[in-house]
Amino acid sequence: MTSEKQQEISAKNNDNSDTLVDKEDISTKEYSLSASLFSGPLPPPSILQGYEDVLPGSADRILKMAEKEQSNRHDLINKQVNSEIRDSFIGIISAISLCTGLIIFGVVIFFCADDIKVQLAGVLTSVISAIAVILRAVLSNTRNSWKPIEHDTEEENLNKK
Repeated sequence: MTSEKQQEISAKNNDNSDTLVDKEDISTKEYSLSASLFSGPLPPPSILQGYEDVLPGSADRILKMAEKEQSNRHDLINKQVNSEIRDSFIGIISAISLCTGLIIFGVVIFFCADDIKVQLAGVLTSVISAIAVILRAVLSNTRNSWKPIEHDTEEENLNKK
């Protein structure tokens, strides 16, 4: 640029600094960003159609994949429920066996001991132990059944992210 042009630009801008701006050098760039969000195992139909257009048969593959995933999830839930039922049953059988053994122990001590104090101590020990086992089973079962069930809504899931 010539010095005359520099002076002309400087005069127009009423700027005493050394910064020179040429109107021809100014350009505007515009950028655009778009994003879409969907929740669930399947994309919206418009996106699914896009997959199908790019690769024929891909929409069917995506649907089969989602069905298989749901089937696997149901199998896992069923296994978990069956495991909890089995554990509960084993706990009940163990508690009944322990209580029966403690009561039999108390009866044996009652009939085998000669001293009344030993008889009472044996019976009280076995009865208190049996009651403790029963209370433990009832309280642990009650505590497990009072757990709050958490249901996250789609809106809460979006807020967590």
